[in-house]
Amino acid sequence: MSRTICGATRPHAALFQLIVLLAVVSPAPLSGAVNPPAVRLQRGWRVQSSAKVSAAGPAISTLGFHAGGWYLSLIHI
Repeated sequence: MSRTICGATRPHAALFQLIVLLAVVSPAPLSGAVNPPAVRLQRGWRVQSSAKVSAAGPAISTLGFHAGGWYLSLIHI
């Protein structure tokens, strides 16, 4: 007769204990969700559908990027 812990055989019980231990000592939540810092938007932002933009993110993020034809975003502060 094999030894059981919570109805599980010894190999399964050891695995269960390891999972519980990792869940308890894990520094990050198990879901992996981390909230990024908030970015406070000011004036002058424009938006456009990604389906209509061929430029990559790094190019769009530059100060001199031409956003002609993009929609002006109204942000109430």
